[in-house]
Amino acid sequence: MGDKVIVLTVYGKDKSIENISVTLFDSPYNYTYGVSYYNTSTANSITNYCENINALELKDDTWIYARAIRENEKVTLEIPSRFDIINQLHDRDLQVLLQEVSHRDVALMLKDIDEETKERFLRNMSKRTAFMIQEDSDAMQNVSHEDVSSAKKRIVEKILKLVSNDRIILNLNKVGGK
Repeated sequence: MGDKVIVLTVYGKDKSIENISVTLFDSPYNYTYGVSYYNTSTANSITNYCENINALELKDDTWIYARAIRENEKVTLEIPSRFDIINQLHDRDLQVLLQEVSHRDVALMLKDIDEETKERFLRNMSKRTAFMIQEDSDAMQNVSHEDVSSAKKRIVEKILKLVSNDRIILNLNKVGGK
């Protein structure tokens, strides 16, 4: 019998954790007669489970976050607030994110972030791409707060999807992108 995969689901409001739920799945790695094989169906169901939970839209600053962890893996339970999750990424993970999000969303996001985070985004792109996105952002006139918020939300959703697919890692001890 293989190890188990635990999906840790954390519920909260504002920056505090209100509840934690644990769901146990069989590992996608199965062992039969000493031979290991990867069960794609189990892996997909775990991934879909986390993605569906992370895609939920809640009201009144309440949030929910799900992450699959291996049995006996140590995790930190501090969950970053909405867009501040950006500052929890290592530079290499930020580069993966930038390959996955639209340049328009990045240009919109640049209109409403602190200078330090903006510089960090731009230095993790090629100079040419950074120049083009900065130009696009500067050229965007009369952009509504709703458009910027929607772009930021799409970026956060992409981060959570990449985390749940184990393509990037949140560094929950990292503060302010340092």
